[in-house]
Amino acid sequence: MIVIVLNRRYAPLRSRPADAAGVTSFVRSLIAAAKVANLPVAMILFDRDEAGWRERGSEDCDLHDCPAVLLPFSFTADREIIAARFDAALKRFGCGQIHIYAQSGVYAPYLPDRAAVFTHHGPFVDEVEKALGAWEAVRAYDGGEEKITALRRSQQEGLRELKAKPAFLSLEISPIQVQSLLRADVPRSRVRFLMPTAPYLPEAEPLPESAERWLADRSETRLFTACARIDSFKNLSEIVEACKVLESGGKQASAFIAAGGAPDADRYRDHVRGAGLQRSSIYVSARLRPGQLNSLFTRAAAWAPFVFPSKYETLGMTPLQAKYHGCSVLCRDDRAHVGVANFLKSHELYQNGPVGLASSLAAWRPETCQGPRSTPTIGGQDHFHEILRSVVEWR
Repeated sequence: MIVIVLNRRYAPLRSRPADAAGVTSFVRSLIAAAKVANLPVAMILFDRDEAGWRERGSEDCDLHDCPAVLLPFSFTADREIIAARFDAALKRFGCGQIHIYAQSGVYAPYLPDRAAVFTHHGPFVDEVEKALGAWEAVRAYDGGEEKITALRRSQQEGLRELKAKPAFLSLEISPIQVQSLLRADVPRSRVRFLMPTAPYLPEAEPLPESAERWLADRSETRLFTACARIDSFKNLSEIVEACKVLESGGKQASAFIAAGGAPDADRYRDHVRGAGLQRSSIYVSARLRPGQLNSLFTRAAAWAPFVFPSKYETLGMTPLQAKYHGCSVLCRDDRAHVGVANFLKSHELYQNGPVGLASSLAAWRPETCQGPRSTPTIGGQDHFHEILRSVVEWR
């Protein structure tokens, strides 16, 4: 049995709509690959609860695709208590050989001393500080100094465990993560690189009605889609400023922004309204379900590139998904801080911030699109089976 260990916020729960976010989509694809390989899957979900982790017991959790146990957790928790709960959760899944695959090394101190494979989807705080600066890192994590301090401590402890325990392997799909682990003196023998691929998106489904109306009204306008937030990671301001550059040259652009939840979308709309755009139009959607993201990428392939303006991403799965569904991609040319930039071609990268983005948008033509699914996933269709094979074979 494969036991996937991750933060509850990334789990594909029944109690909330399907999430197109990178880690959640990655986990869905991994579960699907395990089912194809006839490997049973279960999940242990760490539910971060700084106040009540000691009082709360573990509980079964309602997932679509596999059994799961919810485990109250705190970075200040007693390691022995959490490890004992983890071991008890494993026993609830029954007998047989269990292989552990964990989303992050921060959980390493709390796992029993047994073979486990990790993949670091989230960035290390120290690496983000080097890329963006200390204050921008705090803003990007949206939790203040206290959260940064707790996260840094847990990451440092996790790295110590990865270095100290030969039973732990780090299987990475981002060159940025590989380099950061090696800089932290994790032995090279316990760090492996696997070429990334786009997580699968389910069948296309209709976009929200307001989005359909907005798209219908933009038939005469240069359009592009973007994954952006106000914070320093996703860099919504670069999209707005690029529109201003295009306007100053007598052009106009329309951008479709996929935001987070409803409160986030409202905040983004306020940000865009206050930007002073004259002729350009930016539509801000709440988070799209995976099928809607499929629909947007497939439809946009004929009239828009997918813009990925993020300042820091250990990988960046969404551009890979966009390419797989026929969209051309424009990504910041920063291979040191945006992992996916290492796997894109020169014409898919832009430099010089908003000015460079505006220039690339102005030069973009529909014929640069290659059509739906004409671009194979970078790691090939067997990517998730390779992950599973590495997990099962690791001793």
